[in-house]
Amino acid sequence: MILINYPAGRQPSEEWLTRAKALTEQLEAAADRPARDKIIDDNAALWGEVKEWLMTFSDDKCWFSEAKDVYSHWHVEHFRPKKEAKDPDRDGYWWRAFDYLNYRLCGSVGNAKKGSYFPLRPGSAAATCPTDNCDDEAPLLLDPTRADDVILLTFAETGRAVAAESAGWLRERAERSIERYKLNDHPPLLRARSEVWNQCKVKIDEMETLLAKQQKSESPTRKERIRKLVSELKEMTRRRSQFSSVAHGFIDQDQRAWVKRCAA
Repeated sequence: MILINYPAGRQPSEEWLTRAKALTEQLEAAADRPARDKIIDDNAALWGEVKEWLMTFSDDKCWFSEAKDVYSHWHVEHFRPKKEAKDPDRDGYWWRAFDYLNYRLCGSVGNAKKGSYFPLRPGSAAATCPTDNCDDEAPLLLDPTRADDVILLTFAETGRAVAAESAGWLRERAERSIERYKLNDHPPLLRARSEVWNQCKVKIDEMETLLAKQQKSESPTRKERIRKLVSELKEMTRRRSQFSSVAHGFIDQDQRAWVKRCAA
């Protein structure tokens, strides 16, 4: 999962915003839920129009898996479900159906199981209308636009996403999110993550050998190779790189200070 920040001042086009506002006003004036659902269904193409715009925030990566895929259909996922929310069953956040700040870019695999599933922490406030503040809720699922959510995931050598916390509500959030976003259910995704992990290990192991030799005698050739390896590791941890969070996870879990400096 990659942290996504909507920069201040960056919005979809004025024309898109005008249409989104008009549709939201129609939703607010609708007589009942079936009428609202029809408005949403009839205008489902609207959020697809901002897909390319959303991709610019993640360097063309899925916001949940960090995968780049030029041969799959990206989904514009509504983080808060638009028509209904499940577990428990309740009305969805229809007033946010055309709110771009509720959109998340997701690959088709990850969006297949999440759907309208959106449980809240027991006892949490639940927004039920436009005047309620969604920020008062405590969602179970992790949100890639929140820094305090993204840090709850890390990775194992096998490529599997794992909870960063050992127990409690934060661990439950991570584990349920891994399940619902299918972060460990797609073998090609696991293989790609494992490959990144192994690339990090190979580079670090080589650096360790070269540094030990440098301690005994300086070699300009070895020094240049070390610089190149550091540069390659830094590139792997940059957000534009595919699975940069896996590279960060490898480095974060290594206890050696010089390894951690490779991503600084």
